[in-house]
Formats: sequence, structure tokens, C-alpha cells
Amino acid sequence: MDYTKYTIPAESFPKYPAKPRRPDDSADARAYKEYALALEKYEAALKLFEKNRDDYNEGEAILLDLFWKDAFKELGISRDHPKAELLKNKAWDHGHASGFSDVYFWLGEFWELAK
Repeated sequence: MDYTKYTIPAESFPKYPAKPRRPDDSADARAYKEYALALEKYEAALKLFEKNRDDYNEGEAILLDLFWKDAFKELGISRDHPKAELLKNKAWDHGHASGFSDVYFWLGEFWELAK
């Protein structure tokens, strides 16, 4: 008897599916799950940090721009002066570590030289 006529040719039938494996419930697997959850929490906290940092930097830039406008106005320096940007950079380099009062002081000193 010819039994080949009772089998389905391999090329005309899909491959037999593989049974999925049940996840490992060992201590290592639990540690991986805890790590994955901790990593998700970290990534969410990092996104929140980056948003808050960007908001902070934006607010700080607004205040710094306001400081420069007021300082230039009080010292009578035109923002269009050819050396205005140089004065600003030099004053910042010399005084920013000690605060705005020192930056203002140096801006006034350098303005006296640039007149």
C-alpha cells in the first residue's frame, strides 16, 4: 500500500507552530521585571525633569534679557553701539560668578573704556 498519498506535501502546508514558553518565574526573572518597572519610572521622571529644566532655562533667559535691557538703559549704552555685544560678553565673563551686581559693575567699567 502507498501511504504517501495520505500525507500533505510540506511545501503546500504551513509549518507547524511552535508552542510559546511560559515566562520564567525564578528570582532572576522577578529581578528583571522589577528592573523594567524601575526603568519605566526613571524614564518618566527624566522626561518630567527635562521639561522642568527647559521651563527653568526659558524663565532664566527672560530674566537675563531683562537685566541687560535695564543695565544698558541705566548706563546710557545704546543696544546698537558697535561694541555693545563685546561689553556684554566681557562684563559677563568677569562678574557672573559673583552675581548680577558684579556684572553691572564690570559693564560700567568697560563702558568707560569704550566711550
